Amino acid sequence: MAQTVSELELTIRQLRRETSLTTSQLMAARDNQQTSIDQALKDINGLSSAQARSLAKSKFVVDDALVKQLAVLTQIQTHNRDTATILRSLGVSLADIASFVQKLQLEHGYQTKSGTSEEVDALRMVALRLQTLPELADTRAYMAFGAQPGALTSLPCKDNLYINP
Repeated sequence: MAQTVSELELTIRQLRRETSLTTSQLMAARDNQQTSIDQALKDINGLSSAQARSLAKSKFVVDDALVKQLAVLTQIQTHNRDTATILRSLGVSLADIASFVQKLQLEHGYQTKSGTSEEVDALRMVALRLQTLPELADTRAYMAFGAQPGALTSLPCKDNLYINP
């Protein structure tokens, strides 16, 4: 049982590292792309109208790529948030199981090998750790893109469908 919880905690840490890495990469790509776009916009005054239209199309493509990257990041964060929610629910179930086991021990006089309730207490501690898993800081990624917390309620992605974070 404790091995499963350890595996779940390891998975959560790995997902958080992956999310952090993806966010860093996305922010770096955004900064690089924004710098390029800004320089190109400064040079637009000297371009012909055909070149200006081509540049605008390129900017649209870059912006579209950023939106797609943000949608992927949002999906990862949603997955992490859902996983944490499931683990918190599992903590509630483990607490119920610990209560049931203790009730059986008291009602039927069952004794553990050690004669104490260490196993039930350990189960309760695992349940408490799962129930108190912190909420993922999903507003950090939005704020990295200049949005205010709660400002993004849906993100466009492929085929003009929307993903609700």
